[in-house]
Amino acid sequence: MEKANEYLHNIPQISRVEEAEKYVGRDVMLFSDKASFTFRSDNLVETNGLGAKWDKKIRDLIRVIKIENAIDIKYAKTNILTPLMFAESSSDIPWHLNTQGILFTKVSQKTIEWIKSEIKANRYGKHEFDKFWLPFCKNVDEVKAGDVLCIFNRRVAGWDGSHERPVIELLGAGGHLPTIWDSEKECFRELEFKENFQKEFTEELGGKIDKKDIVIFGGYQNDATHELVVLCGIEIKDEELMSLQEYAIQNIDEDTEGIYLGTFPETIDYYRKNPVPFAGGEKAAPYNFPNRKELMERAIKYSELGN
Repeated sequence: MEKANEYLHNIPQISRVEEAEKYVGRDVMLFSDKASFTFRSDNLVETNGLGAKWDKKIRDLIRVIKIENAIDIKYAKTNILTPLMFAESSSDIPWHLNTQGILFTKVSQKTIEWIKSEIKANRYGKHEFDKFWLPFCKNVDEVKAGDVLCIFNRRVAGWDGSHERPVIELLGAGGHLPTIWDSEKECFRELEFKENFQKEFTEELGGKIDKKDIVIFGGYQNDATHELVVLCGIEIKDEELMSLQEYAIQNIDEDTEGIYLGTFPETIDYYRKNPVPFAGGEKAAPYNFPNRKELMERAIKYSELGN
């Protein structure tokens, strides 16, 4: 990563987004002049001098963007690169990209029987919503072969979740869109959306997905985190559900202990009425995708294709 570090340390460094206008046509680095950074071989950035809270985090390098049309994912890239830690430590977070994926599966009769057996096993039960089959969805006996179900994370840390009170995380996989060093072309580039979904899915759930199984619904603007969020649906083969649960139930490093299953439209409807049992709770609800009507119409249409 010597060339990558050389590039980042030789481009102009700015302390405010507005200063980038003086350097049209070339990249700049948005960072503090009182701190230092190192770009690592795994495409993550270490910092020193931002403060203990931020220096202990090793995160992505990102590119700042300008949003033109969120629902259709229209945006302009700027010439500004910055470590994610620095961006999130700022009082006015620069606008950047995030990718979020919802997991869907079209079930067979064999899988339906497995779901029923997993319900009977009753592994969860920390509170009224902590059930393998989410309680606000239709009765599992109404599920038929060919129906499309939704897979959610059982989050036990982060986003208000804990081992004592797990929460329902609507997203199956996702994360910020990183800027990586292309060693062949000797330049920085952003991952493609589907490329990032593949990376995040493997890191969080231990499996692999094909690009053809990823459908991008659109985007929305999160005014709290200053992100253009790209939302997609990821199709999981129903025969992979068992191994997904086996991996998730012990995946402490990613703050999950298992998955939940349910029907997507009913889950979204319940979230709008009562976001408390979900990751982020009431605080995150105004900025979350269930309250984006046009985007949800696209996602619900996709979830109903199996019926």
